[in-house]
Amino acid sequence: MRTVLIVDDENLIRIGIMSMIDWEENGYQILGDTGLGEEAIRLIGKLKPDIVLTDLKMDPVDGFEVIKKGLSISPKTRFLVLSNYNDLETTRSAIRLGASDYIFKLSIDPENLLKVMNEISRVEPVIQEQDSNETRVKTYFDWEKENAIKHIVDYGENPEQALSDICIRTNFEHPYMVLFLRMDNLRALRQAGEYKDLLFVKKTLEQMALEIFGRQFLLEIFRYGDAEMVLMVNERYSNSFCHVERAFTVLNNYAKQNCGFSLSGGCSSVCLNLGAFRQALLDARRNARDVFMPYEDMITQETKKNTVKAADESCRFMYLEADVKQDNISEALKILLKYMEDAAFQSSIPGSCVKQKILEYLQVMMYGFIKIGYEKKNLVDKNGISFENLIYEYDTLLAVKTAIEEIALKVENSLNEMRKEDRLEVTKAKYFTKEHLHEEISVKQAASYVHMSESRFSHIFKEDVGISYIDYVNQMRIARAKTLLKGSDSIYEIAFQVGILNPNYFSTLFKKYTGISPMEYRRKK
Repeated sequence: MRTVLIVDDENLIRIGIMSMIDWEENGYQILGDTGLGEEAIRLIGKLKPDIVLTDLKMDPVDGFEVIKKGLSISPKTRFLVLSNYNDLETTRSAIRLGASDYIFKLSIDPENLLKVMNEISRVEPVIQEQDSNETRVKTYFDWEKENAIKHIVDYGENPEQALSDICIRTNFEHPYMVLFLRMDNLRALRQAGEYKDLLFVKKTLEQMALEIFGRQFLLEIFRYGDAEMVLMVNERYSNSFCHVERAFTVLNNYAKQNCGFSLSGGCSSVCLNLGAFRQALLDARRNARDVFMPYEDMITQETKKNTVKAADESCRFMYLEADVKQDNISEALKILLKYMEDAAFQSSIPGSCVKQKILEYLQVMMYGFIKIGYEKKNLVDKNGISFENLIYEYDTLLAVKTAIEEIALKVENSLNEMRKEDRLEVTKAKYFTKEHLHEEISVKQAASYVHMSESRFSHIFKEDVGISYIDYVNQMRIARAKTLLKGSDSIYEIAFQVGILNPNYFSTLFKKYTGISPMEYRRKK
């Protein structure tokens, strides 16, 4: 018989927990209850209970102190936190302190409470993964279930064999469905340093799934990798399956509001036996992972009226290229975002095709950003994802759209600053020079590149830089030649690499700007 102590400063909560279950029938004995943290610590030391159910917010001695001191005087006691939905950060702190698990106290049902208590009392933690910030603990029971699902999905193991030694609550002989849930954009969020305590986040989602889906279904949850989980649901009542989509929507809204990410989900058709389980898993996983769009958040009434047909797509791409060449970042961005909105509305377009087209747009825009002097290494969003990798690191069209807008705004602001500090034409001319330094370069070519007359260009370049454009080109050539002279290339080869075909002229020019010949410079270095 396992022993239990209940600690909560709300009398109704304590009475409710004690009365909702036939504890002895299920192998537990209630040793007592208290609403005072100090009294709880005394009882833990005296009674050494197997499990303590404790609230965190109590006064003057709170649940954190109960857990901390309780573990010091009774190390084998397990602590189950009675949490509120809006107390996730507080609950996370309690888990780090040593609590074994938590349960939402305002939605406790006997079945779920017993399930959690059975897990934390009968199973020793066997897997500990230490990262730079915290220890994450998985119980053997959760690991067994996750391992079984992986063997079924990834290795084709027979479901009957994989699940033979695992006790699950759902019934394969009754109609069931399989749901595959994925936490969206997790790679990008974790790269930004968020969700390091991933096990805690998944436990929170599991608790909410049990609460939300449990109203209509008999439910079993299997973890699957870092970002996904599998739900198997049996009908509790006739026609319950029609509520699956609604239950998922409620869970998704909760995840967005309280966890900071959305969920993608896919489900199987209704199955009638264990033999159909693997195919149901594969179907649900495929459906979940193919969710890239549409997203209603992106679709406006204006979009629905003005959706561009596929036949017009080549024209749109040409307009974007033209805007990029003219450094019109805001207009180019509008074209790209309009395409994304249209794609979201036209749900018949495969997500893979949309990704490929967006990638083409991004490549053109990135070229334009670099051309105006914006460094490629700075083309990253708040999560550290580079511009060209947005389409690979984010799982949803909406997340990609948000990141593109963020980076484009940074570039636009930088461009405005450049216009204040230096003429944009000068910045572009410098970029042109850098890219073509190995060739012959004239004032005429540079002026044409920035769409100005030769005389006007020469005037503004010298006004802004302080030297003529030809002097600037020569200085750039000599600077690169100095770097090349540290290697073993011949003077002739180096002259050619910096755009000077006559090695004698190169030597004369080098001495003019440095005071020594190329060979003397090499000997000194």
